[in-house]
Amino acid sequence: MTTAHTEHETALRLLEHILAHYESLDAFLRQIHRELDEPTLVLPLPAHLDCELTGPIDMTAAPDTGRHARAGH
Repeated sequence: MTTAHTEHETALRLLEHILAHYESLDAFLRQIHRELDEPTLVLPLPAHLDCELTGPIDMTAAPDTGRHARAGH
């Protein structure tokens, strides 16, 4: 089976899945746009984290250690 043939079958399976859950491809795309265009839901901070948020965290002051530190830095 060629890659193009496999990709074609994958696309058809995706389309079949979409049409099984939505009345049309346009209905699916409208739902996607609706979900992406809605404002982000901002959740309140729990009471035990009651602190002043002053802006972005200054990562230049963070130590370069821990499991995500770049090797050699």
